[in-house]
Amino acid sequence: MELTYTQNMFTRKVSFPKLKNLTLEGCATNNVLWHGKSEGLHGGDDELTCIFSGLRGLTLSELPNLVHVWDENCQIDRAFLNLLSLEVLKCDRLKNLAPSWISFRNLMMLKVSKCHGMVNLLTYSTAKSLPQLKIMCIGICNSMTEIIANEENEPEGEIVFSQLEALDICRLPRLASFYSGNFMMGFPKLKYVGISHCPEMKSFSQRALSTPQLHKLALLDEEWEDAGYHRADDLEWPDDSIASDFDEEMFDDNMYRNKPVQELMECDINTTIRHLWERDQIGLALQQLFTEEQV
Repeated sequence: MELTYTQNMFTRKVSFPKLKNLTLEGCATNNVLWHGKSEGLHGGDDELTCIFSGLRGLTLSELPNLVHVWDENCQIDRAFLNLLSLEVLKCDRLKNLAPSWISFRNLMMLKVSKCHGMVNLLTYSTAKSLPQLKIMCIGICNSMTEIIANEENEPEGEIVFSQLEALDICRLPRLASFYSGNFMMGFPKLKYVGISHCPEMKSFSQRALSTPQLHKLALLDEEWEDAGYHRADDLEWPDDSIASDFDEEMFDDNMYRNKPVQELMECDINTTIRHLWERDQIGLALQQLFTEEQV
């Protein structure tokens, strides 16, 4: 289902319990797309909670007025629980993906691109509620400084992306780290990480992290992208009809085929990213020195 006008559509009188895929593209939306209880998303009203109970794929694209997808002041208990795929593109005013109380317990694929108003993608609470996430692809968000927000007064603990197998981070010019808060991080199944054009990224996380199946990073430069390589297109995005039947061997060494790679140094992604950042800084300094001497 594809919609081009949504301002007054999501109300108590409208229900889509059998809707599987929804695309909102180029719509004249309000600042907030879903307002919670007034639109039947609150868990206290079982009948209205079912408005989008069957939704498996959601795409939001080119929504110039959108600031928040979900109202930050309401609570969603069971709506959107069957969502498998979420794609957000070209929503320049969007502040973040979701408020801290929302849960995407069945989400398997997440792609965010060209959302230049985002400073971070997820709260740590939302990050902890992604137990089925397998693919995360984040690119071309000019204001993003962290993927997971470092919030004040965070407790100590652990964030585990137990099913994440592929992570792609591309063209985030202000990104300093994936996460810099107090939680330790675990990625027990992570096999593929692609990073490019993140010049401020000095580390992956502040605390220790575990990536037992990750042995190298895929790196791209201008030459590779000019040759026609497109990162988002390179990742295979299964549709919702087969998402529940993911092949456990989908992300193997073939993901790195024909790409520049960096073996992990000391088996640690933090050490490796720090080394790459220092190498780039030395390269920039030498380039600047050479340019000054030429002048």
